[in-house]
Amino acid sequence: MVNQPIDAPRWDLSDLYSDINDPKINIDINDCQKIANAIALSKSALKQSPADIDLWVNTLEQYKQLVEIDNRLQTYARMVGDQDTSNEDAIALQNSIDEKITTISASLSFLSNFIIDLSDDDANKLYSHQLVKDQYAEFIRNTRRQKAHTLPEDEEKILIQTLYRERQAWSQLQNQISTRIPYPDIKIDDKSINLNESTINKYLESKNTDIRTKAYQSRCLGFEKEYETLSFIYINQNRNIRSEYQIRSYPDILSYISDRDDIPTGLIPNLFSSAKKYQSIFTEFYTWKAKELGVPMLTASDVIAPLPQSIDQNFSWNQGKEMILTAFKDLNTDFSKIANNFFTNNWIHAEPLPRKNTGAYCMPTVVHPYLLTNYQNNLSSINTLAHELGHGIHDSLAKKQSILQQHAGYIACETASQFSELLLLNYLEKHEPQIYKFELAQFLSRAMNAIFQQTLYTEFEFKAYTQASIQSLTPSWLAEQWINLRRELGKGSISFPDIERWNWARISHMFFHPFYCYSYAVSLLIVFTLFQMHKENPIEFTKQFNDFLSAGGSQNDHELLKKYFNLDLNDQEVLNRGFEILKQYTKKLL
Repeated sequence: MVNQPIDAPRWDLSDLYSDINDPKINIDINDCQKIANAIALSKSALKQSPADIDLWVNTLEQYKQLVEIDNRLQTYARMVGDQDTSNEDAIALQNSIDEKITTISASLSFLSNFIIDLSDDDANKLYSHQLVKDQYAEFIRNTRRQKAHTLPEDEEKILIQTLYRERQAWSQLQNQISTRIPYPDIKIDDKSINLNESTINKYLESKNTDIRTKAYQSRCLGFEKEYETLSFIYINQNRNIRSEYQIRSYPDILSYISDRDDIPTGLIPNLFSSAKKYQSIFTEFYTWKAKELGVPMLTASDVIAPLPQSIDQNFSWNQGKEMILTAFKDLNTDFSKIANNFFTNNWIHAEPLPRKNTGAYCMPTVVHPYLLTNYQNNLSSINTLAHELGHGIHDSLAKKQSILQQHAGYIACETASQFSELLLLNYLEKHEPQIYKFELAQFLSRAMNAIFQQTLYTEFEFKAYTQASIQSLTPSWLAEQWINLRRELGKGSISFPDIERWNWARISHMFFHPFYCYSYAVSLLIVFTLFQMHKENPIEFTKQFNDFLSAGGSQNDHELLKKYFNLDLNDQEVLNRGFEILKQYTKKLL
């Protein structure tokens, strides 16, 4: 089948600013400074005890206004930069906004300390105020819970201006390098093809073994060329994070991450344990896939290969859109209507471009969320779009919360997105039975990645931080740990060549948000259980799910999951239940 031209849209960011020269940008920066100055004038009065509750409520309102403007500035600059990472003016804007907002944030570092230092009596009086109950209670609780690890005001200010600024700079450099990785061209039908991460992913889903192999090798060779630089960035980011958790008196990296994410301290170790207990699911699935592909064992380039009998079908942007909207109606029409807003209002940038960020994300902004994807006219792209729309729906529903407690924790944050993937799979089972089996195999490949591979990424990070606390990291040590972990997971089912050792450096979360990857695994395991609840009692579940998403970050993940679905993150059986349901999905194929 001849490939269709990619007609995917670019977003319209004018709800934020007209362009990077919009005078409103400087006006907003100045307004941030004015609000910060006004809050600073109340500094001595805020410190008094008993607290002036009305003054505190007014200050929280001012701070919320500042955060809203800050959000508008920073998200706009990030998105303009991501649509073209070679745009020097956009990069300059991002750096300028980052520097100014960091300075303003540093000047208000006292506010967190003052919230922490409130007496229990004053805090309770503040909690009892109706506006605080509605908009700020979780923000205050979340700030006060970190009392044992909060530094004096001047030291917090120094951290903001040094470690945090450095962390942002390293992340930006990693993003710049990753979007210009020098992937070697490959030849297809005697034509030389220039690759980026998005097109590599597309070719890794080719039925042609030679094309998959070339794409995989090109990726590995591209990262090998930049490996020293990316390793240097990672080692310094690792040092930065370790410096912070040591300064804040955390005993180890997992204590720091558990406190940062407000999750049970045993959750990540429980995930490691459950993943090893159920590793046979991974092995059996990829052993089955090898038989389907007619090979004794899969190679790394075969992991997301389609089944030989699968239908080679292209889907235009409009076809993908209609498929998703119909799939979402299976939950409820409101879910589908919210998703449609993203299409009708041009809130999506999906056209693949040479220097565009090659990933996909939902960017919550003060006005509404925006989505970035790289659409490739295939089911994989439709699945990615459904995933990001799930995030967008979650963020849209959570708008009723104050911006200070609007965004859910990392596990809850991934529920709507991964639930959306299951809705799409369910749609295919009902409406496209001729391709359902093949997409089920692809879905399970993604599920194995979201659970087993993301757990592996987390284990790699744990090993790196543990090692770095004893001895300095080296690029070769990182490469060796990566290839060993990959081969341990793939033992008996997937063969990983030596050039795989460079590929850890393409996992961007390790650079800009350490230990985020566990949330994909935990969330999907929970989503399997949630989808089962949906099938058993769709009307009751729909209301629960809507309320859960609308709650945003008004409670932590543990409390939200327990409140709405009676799922306890302290209980390892919650994870094991998800693995058991994953096993049921694989049995449909094996």
